Amino acid sequence: QILMDQDGSALNGSYLTVASRTNPVSGDSEHDINFFYYNNGSATLKESFNGVSYYAGDTNFWETVINQDADNGGSNWFSVDVYFPTSGDSETWIADGNYLIGQTSGGDTLAWETGDTFTAFMGTSTDYQFRAGVDGIPSSGGDTLFTNALATSAGLANQELWDYHILITPDSSSETVEDAGVALCEFRKDCFYIADPPYNKSISNAVAWHNGTGSQGRSTAFNTSYAAAYWPWLKDFNSVAGEYVWCPPSVFVAAKYLEVDNTYGPWYAVAGDARGKISAFDYEYSPSLAERDTMYGNLNALNPIVNFATKGLEIYGQKTLLRGTTALNRINVRRMVIYAKKLIKRAMDGLVFEPHNADSWAKATNLINSILEPIRQNNGVSDYRVTIDATTNTASLIQQSIMAGIIQLVPVGTIEIIELDIVINAAGTTIE
Repeated sequence: QILMDQDGSALNGSYLTVASRTNPVSGDSEHDINFFYYNNGSATLKESFNGVSYYAGDTNFWETVINQDADNGGSNWFSVDVYFPTSGDSETWIADGNYLIGQTSGGDTLAWETGDTFTAFMGTSTDYQFRAGVDGIPSSGGDTLFTNALATSAGLANQELWDYHILITPDSSSETVEDAGVALCEFRKDCFYIADPPYNKSISNAVAWHNGTGSQGRSTAFNTSYAAAYWPWLKDFNSVAGEYVWCPPSVFVAAKYLEVDNTYGPWYAVAGDARGKISAFDYEYSPSLAERDTMYGNLNALNPIVNFATKGLEIYGQKTLLRGTTALNRINVRRMVIYAKKLIKRAMDGLVFEPHNADSWAKATNLINSILEPIRQNNGVSDYRVTIDATTNTASLIQQSIMAGIIQLVPVGTIEIIELDIVINAAGTTIE
């Protein structure tokens, strides 16, 4: 039985070739097994296991060789479970479910079915095809695959192992998956999640979705400064499939985040003429000013993507999904704080196990100031203050080996509404 190491249909069409021969010196039977990965109409040789044996007692028994750790010569792609080794130079496998290798005895030539039997004889060379799932969805369900990976107890939650600052799940807009994405970012506190509305929603339904009302795919409202949502979906070209496809907004917005980070800094708003332009082939709908007021006004926080006749597609909002009038309901502020915290944490790591005294407190203060000052000079904060001294480090904290401090930040706001009055004076008057 061949068990693929990946659920779903990603390995469909891949195959193994098996060639058998007799060693002219020892007279033993030897077998070469090659794994070919099939993708986009062609197959590529990925792994070879040469000179393996079909006898369970041999040190080079094919099950033993392939099932070793990949670093020790085993397979990165599949594992083997031999149920019925036979004597002589032949071996018969009996199918026991999915993910099996073989040449069917019936009419199904692309997949094994329970009850089929398969035989390989010495001296033959045969392509064996196998099934690797259906439509990319594991038997446990696609949502489970996401939520397991995004769990705060899983590997992605380990900040020491994984360093990332943007998280998207464009393959799923289910409530359980997106809630897991939000929970992960809130747990780490050093990354930002972009949640996607389901495809083909009207403005009113998209607003209801992010508010958890109207049976639009959510039962609770988003309420977090560690995530944002955008609408509508956009169309892009899939060069692999050779077709245009509708994509959730996170695919485009995440790319803009990275572009702005590299050019300006994460404390700049990813929106508007300067930093919000998007290139796409089509859009579901372009919201009007009144519709944008519905999406973005009051405590709603669905960021519009708008097609302007004179400017093209632009992101035209930068609210987080926090429902409140605080500085953290703006994406540029939250992402500035995430950026500063990451740099400060790395700097403070160098002080761990140093003496707990005024010299270390001063060094910590200077390090943090050196991080915040460039942010201030580049319009990320208008003012800041770092306090790490005897007032924040009491005798009790020193006894516990804890260094404490306070960092105060005043973020720079953004212009989102412009109101200008034009006053007409009488001809011949002087404006003073």
